[in-house]
Amino acid sequence: MSYSRFIIARLEEMDQSIALKVTWRNIFQPLYQEYNIFGYVLGFIFRAIRLVIGSVLYAVVIGVAAVIFLAWAGIPIYVLLKIAGQTPAAHVFNVNI
Repeated sequence: MSYSRFIIARLEEMDQSIALKVTWRNIFQPLYQEYNIFGYVLGFIFRAIRLVIGSVLYAVVIGVAAVIFLAWAGIPIYVLLKIAGQTPAAHVFNVNI
């Protein structure tokens, strides 16, 4: 299984419990079909909080996955620089190690 498929599978598993699309679709519906002011207000508040927390969780997972991928993709460049006698820090600061 490729890395991108693995990450997408994890995001799909997260969506089973977070359900952002369903929450967004029902954001203005009353909570537990309680058709009074409390049902509408609490439904909006709880769903809005759920949307914010879910979005943050998705962003964290995608961010961590991107960092891991970029680190993995940077390994060959780092190895080639080490073979050539340069390291990224030495190249930036113009120092030979």
